[in-house]
Amino acid sequence: ILANYQKFLRTASLSTLANEIAVSIRQAQVYGQNVREFSAGSNTFPSYGVFFDANTINSFILFADIADIVSNNKRYDGTSLCGGSDTECLEKFNIQSRAIIVRLCANKKAGGEICGLTSLDIAFTRPNPEASIIGVPAGGPPTLYSDAEIVIGAANETSQKTVVVWANGQISIE
Repeated sequence: ILANYQKFLRTASLSTLANEIAVSIRQAQVYGQNVREFSAGSNTFPSYGVFFDANTINSFILFADIADIVSNNKRYDGTSLCGGSDTECLEKFNIQSRAIIVRLCANKKAGGEICGLTSLDIAFTRPNPEASIIGVPAGGPPTLYSDAEIVIGAANETSQKTVVVWANGQISIE
């Protein structure tokens, strides 16, 4: 039992983090589809999404795209701390487990996989159920993709899980 305890902890950490990421993306989808007002009485109905930064492997952000409500760029324009009325950040999820975000990829399911994205935004806007998947490749401009993969793993280990999001709004864990 003791010999397998560390393996059990790694597996549990990966599963927990994969589920937390998938549920957070689903939460953004529900907010975007169910016409969630940004704040009571604001009459503002932004896109909602989840933002991943490749340089921040132990957290991700649930956001409302209020900075560009007119142009609605469906990207996180993080300029303030979470929680204020003037910030897009609704909640920052700090990863408390042994698992971390290993890499961000796109177009793996559609062919022509692109890994090593520096950031990834997955946003949902009413009335469309589709996801807007925008990644920034190293040294390139923001690009719209057909699917995204958030690969997570335990530090210094080979076991990994992948959260996959398709443009049609489907979310799965592999």
